[in-house]
Amino acid sequence: MTKETVFSADQYEKADDSGLECGSKEILNEDAGEEMSVSERMAASYRLMTLLGRDIRTQMHSILGLTEIYMDSAVDDTDQLGDFYGKLLMSESMIMDILDDTLEIGNLMREEDHKTKDLVSLFEILANLEDDIGPRLALKGITLSVETEDLAHREMLVDEQYYYGALLRLSRFLVHNMRKGDSLQILVKEEEQSEESFDVIVRFEVNHFGIKQKQIERMLRRYNKLSGEIHRSRDEIDLGIVVMKRYLQALGGSVLCEQTEDGGMAFVVRTCMGIPAFEEEKLEIRRDAEKEIPDFTGKKALIIDDDIINLEVGIRLLQNVGFQVKGAEGGLEGLRIYEEEQGDFDVILLDIRMPDLNGLEVARQIRSEATAKMAEVPIIAMSSNATEEDIRLSEEAGINEHMVKPIDSWGLYKVLKKYLIS
Repeated sequence: MTKETVFSADQYEKADDSGLECGSKEILNEDAGEEMSVSERMAASYRLMTLLGRDIRTQMHSILGLTEIYMDSAVDDTDQLGDFYGKLLMSESMIMDILDDTLEIGNLMREEDHKTKDLVSLFEILANLEDDIGPRLALKGITLSVETEDLAHREMLVDEQYYYGALLRLSRFLVHNMRKGDSLQILVKEEEQSEESFDVIVRFEVNHFGIKQKQIERMLRRYNKLSGEIHRSRDEIDLGIVVMKRYLQALGGSVLCEQTEDGGMAFVVRTCMGIPAFEEEKLEIRRDAEKEIPDFTGKKALIIDDDIINLEVGIRLLQNVGFQVKGAEGGLEGLRIYEEEQGDFDVILLDIRMPDLNGLEVARQIRSEATAKMAEVPIIAMSSNATEEDIRLSEEAGINEHMVKPIDSWGLYKVLKKYLIS
């Protein structure tokens, strides 16, 4: 017999006096649908910053500690160096997760609903999930198995950002709290609901989990307002889980937590999907082909960044795939090189925040002075500016793609391939 706890979109649990350190009852027991007051927003923002500081300091401690250990010791072994770099990259990626979750919570606090209906392949969702959590699994020696059962629909209608974001954040949470050598099994099946919809059930099962059932129940508890999510005991808050719950709420989904018979834990996500008006022939997922590093030999690129380290990284990433690269340290130098070369570039990559001339103005000047040929040249922003407003401003300035730093090499090559290789 398994013990189950279900939290669904239309079932908001109220806090009681059972010892939950969740902040004031006034915040927790408000009616759903009421907007947050100014004081609630300020308190939630302050609380969010303290949580952000806590989580980032944890990862920075790992990065600084590892660096000091390896700098103080003579390490020539390739395997040890690989292990060291792998752990550094993992801590860095976890910092980015924290920042992304904090930014998304900020968006959710504005209570703006951008939910869309995207045509999504469930098989691609699962493939991307394996790719994203793969490095973390490898670092901890966790084995992963993914199984599908009775999937009748090849495609579905759902908000891809919300749905994939929920699955990814739950996966990261699970892996983070698993031990080295544990196993993670993902089982996916579907249930028909009507001629227009069906449910997708994704079951994540782990053979061991580092958090007790009662604490998980408190973490998964839903509150009417985001301020209620944030104002509670620090041990009950995971920023990624907060975002996951809000995404599932927007999708009308639910998450179920249960103990398995062998002492492990299972988390079950159920989401209602729309059935497309017509379903195309099954798309072959050519993951290996998609992951091949493209060849840009003969292509010319201009990269503009005021940070000399970021500039060097960008130049090397482009040279590694065949680009002829011109680098400019700042917006003014970038425009000078652009004019000297008479705009003879296949792509332009630029930072946004530059003290002499920001990337938005650089893009505007290039677009306004461009010949008919150069008007079509893709401009790609590589910036730490990550809000929806930042992306909108980039589009208005004539920038084709807005990528948020840090940018992994494959993500960059994928965008370049989109614009330069038909």
